[in-house]
Amino acid sequence: MACAISTLASVAHAADPVKVCGLRFTSSAANFIAVEKGYYADEGLDITLAYFDAAQPVAVAVSAGACDIGVTGFTAGMYNLAGQGTLRIIAGEAWEERGYQFIGVVASNEAYDKGLRSIRDLPGKRFGVTQLGSTFHYNVGMLTDKYGWDNKAVSVVPLQSVANMVGAVKSSAVDAAALPSFVANPLSAGGAVKLLGWVAAETPWQVSGVIASKDMIDKRRSVVEHFIKAYKRATAEYDAAFNHLDAGGKHVFGKDAEALFPIIEKYTNTSRAVVMDGLPYVNKQASYNIANVAAQLDWYKARGFVDAGVTVDKVADASFVEVVKENFK
Repeated sequence: MACAISTLASVAHAADPVKVCGLRFTSSAANFIAVEKGYYADEGLDITLAYFDAAQPVAVAVSAGACDIGVTGFTAGMYNLAGQGTLRIIAGEAWEERGYQFIGVVASNEAYDKGLRSIRDLPGKRFGVTQLGSTFHYNVGMLTDKYGWDNKAVSVVPLQSVANMVGAVKSSAVDAAALPSFVANPLSAGGAVKLLGWVAAETPWQVSGVIASKDMIDKRRSVVEHFIKAYKRATAEYDAAFNHLDAGGKHVFGKDAEALFPIIEKYTNTSRAVVMDGLPYVNKQASYNIANVAAQLDWYKARGFVDAGVTVDKVADASFVEVVKENFK
């Protein structure tokens, strides 16, 4: 009998399996920290990570139930799936916040030699993105609105993956692209492309977050709550290590940064020097900017990328973290 009771107790306390899908971006550092430092395990979760080449496939996988949780960029496709009732935003990830350098706009050397010397020179050029309606596409849209360009002034070229974007801009198949800092900086330093500027300096916005399937929220809510608790533990640690700028606008790293750099290097397959040059802002409470999500929805709906009936209440579940209600300025 004692043996049977012991076996039952072991089964009852078995870790809950959770498949988390995302990209190998520095923006996902908090998720990587929570895995490596055992924060998910502390909450009784058995995490399996899976990686994709672009944000939109992550949302599709979560919607289809192939992944329980996604850590990914906010795309038109994600919003449409949320509008259909299959997934929800439950927390924040990276913010394009002034003073931080996450996504950089780069030019091919050929385009640069022909006059593409600044972001303002993009009209008339070919701009590589992953998919139409992607975060990279939205970056172009915000610049178009900011500078009053015609909606077709910049030719957006879908290339399906960041790797394809890199190849296209290096070979001058496109004139420009927006790339994560840990990709853009080494390419620029090596002379393969020219860095024109940073998205955060031009158009701050809520670029990514954590999503969960509606089925996961409804049927395994306690598991999602434990996930968020561990994730917030990691975002607070990230904040203490990386979310500080000096008077000159340069990063001031906290005392725990040295212990976290190897984790980020490991999961992004890059070097410390590259990581240090381009860490995004991540809110310490894992919050996301609900007002900015609404602004994104309006932009996508106005251009036919998201169904007109999709509203913020269909997209976001604000019961897991406290949301920010004031839009970026």
